Amino acid sequence: FTWLVRLLFWTFIIGILGQYVQVLAISLQSVLVNLKLCNYEFVLIGVVMLLPLAQLRTLNDSRAIQQVNTFSITLCILISVCFMWTHMSEQTAHTSLVNYGASWLDVSSALNSFAFAFMGNFIYLEFMAEMPKPEKFYKSFYISSPYQLVMYSLASLTQYGFEGDHAANDGKIFEAIPRDNPLYGIAAFLLLIHMLCAYLVKGTIVAREVHLLVSPGTVNDRTLRGSLVWFGVTTAVAFGAFLISSCIPNFGALVDLLASFQAIPLGLIIPPIYLVGARRHSGRATSLPSALALMGIFVLGCSLTALGIAESVLGLRDSFASGNRPFNC
Repeated sequence: FTWLVRLLFWTFIIGILGQYVQVLAISLQSVLVNLKLCNYEFVLIGVVMLLPLAQLRTLNDSRAIQQVNTFSITLCILISVCFMWTHMSEQTAHTSLVNYGASWLDVSSALNSFAFAFMGNFIYLEFMAEMPKPEKFYKSFYISSPYQLVMYSLASLTQYGFEGDHAANDGKIFEAIPRDNPLYGIAAFLLLIHMLCAYLVKGTIVAREVHLLVSPGTVNDRTLRGSLVWFGVTTAVAFGAFLISSCIPNFGALVDLLASFQAIPLGLIIPPIYLVGARRHSGRATSLPSALALMGIFVLGCSLTALGIAESVLGLRDSFASGNRPFNC
């Protein structure tokens, strides 16, 4: 069972890297509006931009970059949200508290997006592993979780209020800003910086795991040999992200696939199984209320996974049919 969990975990992170370079390419296209290239060519440019940053070997090495990461995405969202707020009265978008016309595909896609957005908790363990006093990590958790909830809610509710039923899950909140407005380019550039930094966190984790597999003796080697191995590993990981992004060029379709096949099982199905197993192994009983709660979470996860897989496969089919084919130009 452990091998299955590891498979889901690592393919999920690699899939996220593909999604990151996908948004990176979208940001590049928005910054370089006069440069006419295929989408996969923008992705390739983004991958080349990532490689210098990817040479940082540990998460501890990238502390300053993570501060830039938080600042850039916060400012990008605030610029986009403030623009929509100040121009809200000009819009005639149709909105409703409950979308009674939503199909099961729409509902499943929305649930997939929720699952994908809040499945970053596995990264916490990686940060804790490099902390001299990991018991103090809860301070960061108490800041990051409310921040995520507020920023996700602020961005999504504002965009829906501004664009209504036309709001798209395409990773471009700044698209509400007209392209001839200087704020458009600024917001796109800030998102570009954010994606470069965000890739670094998960990319470092994947690269280190691959490095341990191919050359465990040089993982912490900062000499020329160890650096060359690390460069080769990070290049291979970045190329894998390029392939994923180019093969599934639709942002929403990729999110749905990652959420239904990996995020929901990792977040809702596997944890109850491990918790019950760990309690049995240690001789601790599970109370009836806890057992019922865990069973409810497990059943919910299985239901959402089945629904999500059906929706994501159909969504990918429709995406390909509409022209979003692999390496399409």
